[in-house]
Amino acid sequence: MIDTNAEFFLQSNIKELDLTLNTPFKRIEANYNPNYERFIIRDKNYSQQYSQIYNARFEEIKPWLNLVLKTKYKKYNIPIQRTLDLKEGELCFLIGTIYKDMPLKPTVLQQFEKQKLFTIIPPRSNFVSQDDKLILEDNAGRITLLCDQEVVKKTISGCVVAVRGRAISGEFEVIQIIEPGFAPQNLLPKFNDKIENVNDKYVAIVSGLNIGQIQNLLAAQIFIEYLTGHLGSLMQQNKTSYIIRLIIAGNSIRNNENYNINKIGPNTNWKSNKNKNTEIQQETEKALENFHALDALLCQLASSVHVDIMPGQNDPTNFNLPQQPLSPCLFPLSYHHNTLHTVTNPYEFELDGINFLGTSGENVNNMNKYCIVQDRLDLLKKTLNYRHIAPNAPDTLGCYPFFNIDPFTIKTCPHIYFIGNQPEFETAIFDGDDGQQVRAICIPNFSEKFTFILVNLRTLDCSPIVINNQLII
Repeated sequence: MIDTNAEFFLQSNIKELDLTLNTPFKRIEANYNPNYERFIIRDKNYSQQYSQIYNARFEEIKPWLNLVLKTKYKKYNIPIQRTLDLKEGELCFLIGTIYKDMPLKPTVLQQFEKQKLFTIIPPRSNFVSQDDKLILEDNAGRITLLCDQEVVKKTISGCVVAVRGRAISGEFEVIQIIEPGFAPQNLLPKFNDKIENVNDKYVAIVSGLNIGQIQNLLAAQIFIEYLTGHLGSLMQQNKTSYIIRLIIAGNSIRNNENYNINKIGPNTNWKSNKNKNTEIQQETEKALENFHALDALLCQLASSVHVDIMPGQNDPTNFNLPQQPLSPCLFPLSYHHNTLHTVTNPYEFELDGINFLGTSGENVNNMNKYCIVQDRLDLLKKTLNYRHIAPNAPDTLGCYPFFNIDPFTIKTCPHIYFIGNQPEFETAIFDGDDGQQVRAICIPNFSEKFTFILVNLRTLDCSPIVINNQLII
């Protein structure tokens, strides 16, 4: 059966499904405006250092913090100083980029040394320790911050903040850490609430299809039948026509954990080159089969609804953020439909005046390892307060070495903020200090939870739809 909290959920009794009548329903349209151009890398150049992206981030967020200090913290009547101009014991503000020094954080050199000494590295899910410390750096210098250890554990490396405190013996004693806060937000469009359901439009969001597992393929097919209006009664099919767009938030292809190309080396104990080539060929054939299956599924979806497919950690695109759109040659069948759109990760767009921003989950999954904040929604809120999608990049999360720009800064606060490939479905409304309201959504992994999400553009409410295993069997 299929279960949901949504108003137009499919009935649990399969006998009630009316599949004999075939009345076509016209899918509702919406005004779509893509805003992900800044994530497209036109001319790739890896010669520049990563310091450039930190400088760009600092210069972009610094004016926002200056404004916050002059408006909301002017009561303190203290100067804003640079690290080189600090005076011993003087109370002041400092603005800079936080670097979190973590002894347990894995580095390439440490891994090389342990590999050379044949030391087994125990796996860790979190790298926080009591020895962590914060260092603030501006365009003049850097200084170690003295603050409560709980604050250190909750802070994300790479964020640009202001600190209030005083210099003591070459270090800075922190009284308060001030974040930029939510970015300005566009006004929500006005809908006619007096006419019920007339202005209701829905966006479906799914992640972690992981095509390549038999049970996932069956669940994915039921998911497709639902979205394309081939499942359910006439009333239910009519309500399905109000779904105007589908977002696939990464990890569409199964990651084969049993096969690791990095294990192949000069000391690999192969019986023969023939066996080695056979294994690689078999894995290649499996990968091609998965892509053919995904292409067939996308072809069915794109024939009925607009589909935006984002890349993820397991998908064949560049590893570093921002991940570039998947190549059209991967989808020879479905790409003939002009309703299939390969987009970037992160992805930003607008539908009928509603601003969407989302990732495939890499930013939050990585932050989860380097702070004690374990709630995914709290981490999402931190990125909004930092005005940055991935403050942990490039320190602990790979990203392209941009020059003079940082495309991950949040200039306009989204109305819908989603992350894919999460352990569970979670949602909340975040309120900013200046009246902003953000619907935050954690999209669960479909291959594990068999769940996708529907978002109502009029109310910003969201509901999970769960495909129960009883229908798959």
